[in-house]
Amino acid sequence: MKFVHRIFFRASASQRRELEALGVQVPAGLPDIPGSNIDPIVAFDLDEHHPNWLVLAPILEKWGALGVSHTEFSKEEISSARWLEIRCNQHGYPEPDDDFGYLQATFDLTDWCHQCYTGMKQDRPFQMKREPKVGRNGIWVLNDN
Repeated sequence: MKFVHRIFFRASASQRRELEALGVQVPAGLPDIPGSNIDPIVAFDLDEHHPNWLVLAPILEKWGALGVSHTEFSKEEISSARWLEIRCNQHGYPEPDDDFGYLQATFDLTDWCHQCYTGMKQDRPFQMKREPKVGRNGIWVLNDN
């Protein structure tokens, strides 16, 4: 079993060099505004088996790098497990899907911070173009990105 962290943040050139010196391959990333001098947002997976994890973790925390974690299991671990998890399949997008229009159609955005995405209050149901055809995949979620 290994714990994998999806890391994403705006990486300056010096931060990129520091990560690469510690053995992390950092993708190029893209700035939000083409032609701007804003540091690009980079995203990469980093697992706790990385030889420099104990050095990297506090550095990434200090930089405010956000991480979403998940666990990966070997085939042997899965086949010998007493319990397994259920994962949802993503199916469709909330509507209207142009320019994130579903936000105004689904949420009260009075207290919403557009930088950190906090403060939204869902006050209407999500809308979809059509009924999903999920077949055997009876558990699903909407894509929201």
